[in-house]
Amino acid sequence: MLIQLSKNVLTCIRKAIIIFFIPDISSSIETAGIVKPDIWQGEVWRLLTGTLLHGNILHFMFNIGALFVLGKLIEVITHRAYVPLVFLISALSGSVFSLLFIPDVPSVGASGGIMGLLGFLFILGRKHKHLFPAAHQQMLIKGTIYTFLAGLLAYQVIDNPAHLGGFLAGVLLGWKLIPHRQFRIGMVVSRPLKIIGMISAGIIAIASFFTIYKMVIS
Repeated sequence: MLIQLSKNVLTCIRKAIIIFFIPDISSSIETAGIVKPDIWQGEVWRLLTGTLLHGNILHFMFNIGALFVLGKLIEVITHRAYVPLVFLISALSGSVFSLLFIPDVPSVGASGGIMGLLGFLFILGRKHKHLFPAAHQQMLIKGTIYTFLAGLLAYQVIDNPAHLGGFLAGVLLGWKLIPHRQFRIGMVVSRPLKIIGMISAGIIAIASFFTIYKMVIS
């Protein structure tokens, strides 16, 4: 029994090494990506796990960089509770848009969540221009325009519905959650919102472990 257990552990370690250092994107998509027929068959968890997978290391590095920059801006200007909340809802919204508008094409990537953060910042800049220098406001606007233009030019490899769904979710959350009254950098939020933020972060963490688990045992 001990020998069999050791073999199982070694097999899991070997699979983990292959997943992280020699990724097979087709296998990743099949295992936990946004595969539309599987979602319609009941595997709705793919709407979230698919946003945690990426096509290649460049795709991952670009998204993690954008996530850090946009997330840090939101955390510093408003409150850290907004970051996981906006990312989670926007990522799911992007997945739903992808499911509805390109039902035959599988997808992976966190772009929907990242576009949600961008949309949230866009509304923050519209509501409270005093928080953003003019150069930063222009940067947000140009970044949004360039992202959608890139999506149109490379529509064969970019999930534009996911981008749009994520951005719209971020805009709606910004419009609903960001107060219209003047506030200083580092706003105080209610206890319920803090709890919702922590729950959102917990859901993302659980989904991350679940994604790894699915890929290791596949």
